[in-house]
Amino acid sequence: EGFTAAHNAVALGFDLVMHTDPRYRRMPEGRVAARLWNAVSQSFVANKDSGGKTINLSEIFGNFGAGFISNTWQPQSHSSTGDALVRGALGLTYHTAKNVSREFLPDLMHPHKRALAAGKGSD
Repeated sequence: EGFTAAHNAVALGFDLVMHTDPRYRRMPEGRVAARLWNAVSQSFVANKDSGGKTINLSEIFGNFGAGFISNTWQPQSHSSTGDALVRGALGLTYHTAKNVSREFLPDLMHPHKRALAAGKGSD
């Protein structure tokens, strides 16, 4: 889809310039609230290639940039600044929800692995 291609292109540019790592990092051990915070925060805080953290400009500008880029193929009635901002916010919301699914879905799909990791497996 065009929005995704535009997002990826803008995000890649920011990742290269800012030296950030775009990969999602799970936190499989921890309480649900901490894991949920981990998932949500990665939409706004990026890991730097050198260690440390910084604002996740690639995710933020990737989504809002794609919202504005997609104005070029939207009908004139749906290509205002407000429409672009809404598309950007929806894109950021989608990526945040995707992070939450990346955090918890593996546990839901393979509950026995989490039980074994917690020492609750059968002998």
